[in-house]
Amino acid sequence: GLHIISNNRKPHLVLHPCDLEFSKTFKSEEGLKMLTSVSTIDIHLSATIVHTILDVMEEINLNLQTEEPDPLTNVCHMGNDLEDLWSPKKIAPQMFPQHSVDNVTYGQQCESRLSESLTVCMTKLRVVLELEPAGALAGVKVPVVMV
Repeated sequence: GLHIISNNRKPHLVLHPCDLEFSKTFKSEEGLKMLTSVSTIDIHLSATIVHTILDVMEEINLNLQTEEPDPLTNVCHMGNDLEDLWSPKKIAPQMFPQHSVDNVTYGQQCESRLSESLTVCMTKLRVVLELEPAGALAGVKVPVVMV
C-alpha cells in the first residue's frame, strides 16, 4: 500500500494493496498489444492527504521548470550577427526537398506502420472521502462519502 506521512501525524494508508498484472505481445500483422489488469483499487482521501499531495506536486513543478531566457536580453541583433562568430545561436531545422531525380525519390516516408494498443482493465475503483475531526477524536479518520 501507499502511506502518506504528514508533519506531527502518524502515517496513514492512502492506497490499499492491489494487484497489477502487465502483459505485452507483439505480432507482425497486429502490432504491439499491451494489457494491464488491476484488481480493486481502494483509495482513502482526507483534507490532510489532499494538501500533502498538492504540496508535493507544487514542489515537483517548481523544480522541473526551466528558466526561460529573457526576451529583452536575448534579442538577435541583425547587424551584429556577422561580427559575433563565437556566441551560441539557435540552430534552425534542416529542410530536405521531396523531389525525384532519375526516378529516385527523396523524402518519402515508409508506408507500413505498426499499430500499438494499451488496454487497462480495472475491476473496481473505490474512493473513500474521510473527515478529520478535531478534539478528542483527533488523528482518527471518519469515512464520510464512498464513491
